[in-house]
Amino acid sequence: NKFGSKPMLERWAWWKAAASMALERPMLGWGPGSFAQALRRVSPGAPAAGDPRNLLAQCAAEWGVPATALWLFGVLRAVAKGRSAKRLGALAFLVQSMWSGSFAAPAGLWLLSYFAASSVPETGRGVNVPLRWKPALCAASLGGGAGLAWAAARGLVLAWR
Repeated sequence: NKFGSKPMLERWAWWKAAASMALERPMLGWGPGSFAQALRRVSPGAPAAGDPRNLLAQCAAEWGVPATALWLFGVLRAVAKGRSAKRLGALAFLVQSMWSGSFAAPAGLWLLSYFAASSVPETGRGVNVPLRWKPALCAASLGGGAGLAWAAARGLVLAWR
């Protein structure tokens, strides 16, 4: 019986902990990449893990319920409008990520991003950002990423409310 095996029992513990985390901080979650640290606070008896081996549980725990719903809506909408081969790849990867730590490795996230992005129908429409705004938007994006990295390195993301 695989449902009673040690790996499955560990997953159940991580999923319950992730649900508790999402319920405790539903709006913003515990912060990106904070599952392992928050796990020790929320469920001290659970086996140690860097992620809950379930993408939606991890997103809800770390980013909050609204961000998880928005992300899922975006992925499903992109997949629904795409070509059948690409849709199948994205959906298969998404379903597999409900049982595995696929996104613990960046390659999995890039693979899903490729499938979702290439599922969008090709059109002549796009986002045209005026040239004068591109340096400022690039600097803001890099600054935001650097700020998140700085906060994560100092453990400040756990203080998000």
